Amino acid sequence: MVALRLLNIQGLGLLRLLYSLAFHLSIPLVLLRLWWRARREPDYLDQLGQRFGSVPAPAHDAKVIWVHAVSAGETNAAATLIRQLLERYPDCLVWVTNMTPTGRARVRELFADELGQRVFQSWLPYDLGWCQSRFINAVKPELLILIDTELWPNMLAQAHKAGLPAMLVNGRLSESSARGYARAGGLSRSMIQSFRHILVQTAPQRERFVALGADPGRVVVTGSIKADQQLPADLASRLGELRPRVSTRPVMMGASTHEGEEAVLLNWLEHERQQGRNSLLILAPRHPQRTDAVLGLCQGRGMQVDRRSEVDYPTDESDVFLLDTMGELIYYYGVADLAFVGGSMVPVGGHNFLEASCHGIPVIMGPYLHNLDEVPAAFIEAGVLKVVQDSEALVRLASELLADPEQLQQLGSEALRLFRASQGGLTRTMEMIQTELGGG
Repeated sequence: MVALRLLNIQGLGLLRLLYSLAFHLSIPLVLLRLWWRARREPDYLDQLGQRFGSVPAPAHDAKVIWVHAVSAGETNAAATLIRQLLERYPDCLVWVTNMTPTGRARVRELFADELGQRVFQSWLPYDLGWCQSRFINAVKPELLILIDTELWPNMLAQAHKAGLPAMLVNGRLSESSARGYARAGGLSRSMIQSFRHILVQTAPQRERFVALGADPGRVVVTGSIKADQQLPADLASRLGELRPRVSTRPVMMGASTHEGEEAVLLNWLEHERQQGRNSLLILAPRHPQRTDAVLGLCQGRGMQVDRRSEVDYPTDESDVFLLDTMGELIYYYGVADLAFVGGSMVPVGGHNFLEASCHGIPVIMGPYLHNLDEVPAAFIEAGVLKVVQDSEALVRLASELLADPEQLQQLGSEALRLFRASQGGLTRTMEMIQTELGGG
């Protein structure tokens, strides 16, 4: 029995060694890809040493909570959690790592007043043992919190080696992702078993983590923390300024769109013109670097476009208001009558629709919803999240809904009710964090 256990440990070590070797060999390609992406987003090459674990240690000896959020979406989800941590644990610092420039930009925007004082940020080090160990030894965190399902073998192995407890928060695991992790066998099992707590959004996701080897006692259904996102303090005043500018027009929000989805929404706008309706399309591309391409697409279709970076409000002549700034989507949802949430008409998997629901706005999405898993089931059943299978169905449904204000109002009220019913995940998450950090 002891020999078998030793064989399993040695086998696992060999798997991680092979993984690390492959990662080391791929570093030239990784850096080449980084350079290529930096041609559009120069920030990818900013602070390159951080990607190898080179970060300055905090200037004082306060306890550090390490929060990893891949990109802007995960950072938005983590923002209210981070604020709760800062409030409940006034003697602690929060160190945020990201993997994209948009994630880093959101940290700077959301925590401008605390940055460099109680909130620090850096790139996530590459998943090589020495990079992760170098980072952990410099920062000396007391707790590692990973937002959503972000699993890196060497990160978790080095955290375990350093005695650093790790928690997965807002965890989600689709059936297809679970199958992928299952194929990795012992490597996946080792990562999942290294978590002190796994906090998931739904019961089926809990079952998948357990099936992959997680201790059932460590996997807790807390719900999504995205429904507990803190709204901006100036939301009411901003909406008071914005709404009169568009109050006489039907407004469609195209949020977090990807290539191919803007064209579908422009088809809808052209259909609206043919029906004699002076509708406005607010477009918020998922990736800011695509703004110029989206602008060219709109102008190529003969649309009058105003850019948020150039004007404060859409004009009466605007066909499209291009939201090319960061952190303002939550405001413009508040002036929309209907929303399309992207990543769903193309096989990305769908993005967060709850920001629309918190404003009492019905949502249309395409058939690709695998990133959302079971979360939207209640919204779909209530008809406030409508799923279409193709672009023609989206155009038809959006026009039908916008032509029926009474139905829009009913659906919006139900969306807001369901949104409020889905809240509470943050409270349950903080209760679990308290088991590691104490009451604060």
